[in-house]
Amino acid sequence: IASVSISPGTGNEDTTFVCVPSGWSDDDGDPAGYTYQWMVNSVAVATSPSLTGTSFNSGDVLTCTITPSDGQEMGSPVTSAPVTVTNSAPSITSVVITPSSGYESTPFLCTPSGWADIDGDPPNYQYQWTVDGTPSVTIATIEGSSFDKGDVLTCTVTPVDASSAGTPVTSAPVTVDNTPPAITSAAISPTSGNARRAAGSASVR
Repeated sequence: IASVSISPGTGNEDTTFVCVPSGWSDDDGDPAGYTYQWMVNSVAVATSPSLTGTSFNSGDVLTCTITPSDGQEMGSPVTSAPVTVTNSAPSITSVVITPSSGYESTPFLCTPSGWADIDGDPPNYQYQWTVDGTPSVTIATIEGSSFDKGDVLTCTVTPVDASSAGTPVTSAPVTVDNTPPAITSAAISPTSGNARRAAGSASVR
């Protein structure tokens, strides 16, 4: 055979790679036959025409060697160029702000859910709050020093791993309510007194 390639030429742990020979020739006119040997980081792992993510991880280097065979004799083996498995970007499904209503005294929390990462990386997030559409704090919680009554809050979360960032997801908006006024106590002043007789009244003796 003339050459061997791995198809596709790039992929992640979700990719099925195929070892592809080309340029078969046999002076006897025998039909093409092949044996396969996959290597992951120079370690033999499989002898099938294709290789799936159960056999490799992000960052691993794949090569495939094909030996042509006519059923009686083996030809010279040919090895593909290496392919490095790329990192898969993580994803999340939703983001919510809790509580769903509150005041300037309320700390609001941005909570993502549905983390998924083919590479098995642990959850990690970047946060971006907006207040009336203007970027604000970049932590999970926002407090009243960053907003006023009537402001509209949203939070965008981007899932990230050590190598790449996934697609950002934005929460539904929350409008900051007006804080009801309050007093701490009530008192009657003066604290003692007597009854005043109505004008024009008379007493009987």
